[in-house]
Amino acid sequence: MRILLGMTVLFAAACAGTSQARSSGGPAPGCDTECLSAAARSYWSALLSHDAGRLKSAPGLVFTENNVVLRTDQGLWQTIGSAEDRDIVFTDVPQGTVATTAVITEGSRPALLLARLKVAGGAITEIETVVARKETSTFLRPEGWYESRTLLTRTVAPASQRPRPALIAAAEDYFNRIVDPSQPMPPLDPQCNRIENGLRTTNNPDPFPGITPPPLSPAISRLGCEEQFQRKALGFISRVRDRRYVLVDEPHGVVLSMVMFDHDGVAPAQASPGQAQARLSSPLPSPYSFVVAELFKIEAGKIVLVQALLTQVPYGLHTAW
Repeated sequence: MRILLGMTVLFAAACAGTSQARSSGGPAPGCDTECLSAAARSYWSALLSHDAGRLKSAPGLVFTENNVVLRTDQGLWQTIGSAEDRDIVFTDVPQGTVATTAVITEGSRPALLLARLKVAGGAITEIETVVARKETSTFLRPEGWYESRTLLTRTVAPASQRPRPALIAAAEDYFNRIVDPSQPMPPLDPQCNRIENGLRTTNNPDPFPGITPPPLSPAISRLGCEEQFQRKALGFISRVRDRRYVLVDEPHGVVLSMVMFDHDGVAPAQASPGQAQARLSSPLPSPYSFVVAELFKIEAGKIVLVQALLTQVPYGLHTAW
């Protein structure tokens, strides 16, 4: 009986450890950079053939699309037509995670996709996808998604690389400042740019040529990252929650964060007309949230690029992860 009880306790502890590792993005050893890259190639091959059976996946594979748990014969697995530039891959060997992104089509309609894969022992255990489609995404401009491809994918010089905790801290500072102007300014490079759903929303004096009035004020989009923080241009975001730093690629200086943005619908009513016009987005007088996949490129401790994929969801939607 004592032996049986001891085995039960050990089994329960092991299960608790597994659960904790999954919820916190803990390490999943046994897959090097090439193994993770092969998992990404396997994912694209299976997705484009509409056949998840071609995946090397573990039993109990968890799949989400825009924060909703689905089967791997639903959602994009049915509708994807093509994928361009899907060779862009970032890997995190200690965490057993790989991220890949592409401009895709569904029928004749373009969309943007970012996928995070968790791999253990060469088998995929989790697939988390964010898909930005025209109906639910702000400023969707697929043709601009890779405007900064060279910058995003270049290897950071060894002297300018930073360890995992420092890279995560820089991204955390960015989110903290969004919702609280009293927080320190994040470590922004003077040449920092932000790209949202393919549209460069910084240092861009004419984001919508020929469109009057433009959906995004040139008075704001022409500013740099730090200037926009100083003007509180991101003030329509009332909360940044469920922050997960799911991948850190130190050689490339890339951090991938999955977060939820909330807009509570209150801030516009409290702002003066001048303040409302100074905001990056045009908040509706009603609450809504965004599922956000945010890539930070960090060199020498400074954020040089923020590339965000975001899509609107019901206000307060709980994270599936």
